[in-house]
Amino acid sequence: MASKSKELGVNVKNMIIQLRNEGLTYRAIGIQLNISLFTVRSVEKKFNETGSTENKVRSGQPGIFSAREKRSIIKEVKNNPKISAPQLAKDVANTSHKTFSVQTIRNVLHEESYYGRVARKKQ
Repeated sequence: MASKSKELGVNVKNMIIQLRNEGLTYRAIGIQLNISLFTVRSVEKKFNETGSTENKVRSGQPGIFSAREKRSIIKEVKNNPKISAPQLAKDVANTSHKTFSVQTIRNVLHEESYYGRVARKKQ
């Protein structure tokens, strides 16, 4: 999965609007703030439509695990592909001190295309 680009901070957006009100072009603002001129234009367009530079609140509950914790779960599965999800959940709960269900661990594994199957050992 490709990572998404980061959101601009509110202070950067306010700076764009301030510079635009001073009469600078999109390109000049982009060069000054090291941002694409299309990003500068979209920030101004959103400001003109909504009258605000605040970032929108997203729907849904935030994820339990950080990217680092997800990587450690995947690493553990790579080291021992035969580990069960409940056992992996116990291990992760001990290290992270968080409460979550076994299905949450399975969801993390499914995101990385790990399912409840292990290749047969060749003889």
